Amino acid sequence: MFLLCLLHSVFDVVKSGILLWIRRHLSFLHFEMMGERMWFLQWVGFGSRIWHFSLWKLRFR
Repeated sequence: MFLLCLLHSVFDVVKSGILLWIRRHLSFLHFEMMGERMWFLQWVGFGSRIWHFSLWKLRFR
């Protein structure tokens, strides 16, 4: 029980520290994440296009 309380408080401290860090780096992080997200979305779109094309090829074999 005591260990659980300790873990919970440690988790709270870590969480608040991470949130503080994110808030401090938000403007920089936001641009980084936007770039990453665009790149990720391009990759996902490319993969889904290949997947649809291969399915279409299989259907008309």
